[in-house]
Amino acid sequence: MIERLAYLIKTHLPGIFPVIAYAGRVVTVLRFSRRRAEALAEASIQGEAAGQRAVMRSLGLDDLDALQRFIEAMPESHLAYFHPHGYGRADLTAVLRSRSFMPQR
Repeated sequence: MIERLAYLIKTHLPGIFPVIAYAGRVVTVLRFSRRRAEALAEASIQGEAAGQRAVMRSLGLDDLDALQRFIEAMPESHLAYFHPHGYGRADLTAVLRSRSFMPQR
């Protein structure tokens, strides 16, 4: 339900959406900062996939180029309905720096 409300505000009242998004980030950081730190301390999983070593971890600023290449390689249809933020370099940098998301580095 909250996702639907955010979508409606973003599409019908785009001028106030950044203010609401900022308030949401502040609440998220204040409410979950300790849990976020705990989760990040255990955020790496190592194993094997298809016979090759694999590591799952949260993304950081040093992953920006690879993330941008990954998104640019996706067919446009894959991103048609998923736009929580922009996909340009500045937008991805802001997401990776935001404490309301879970970047590791």
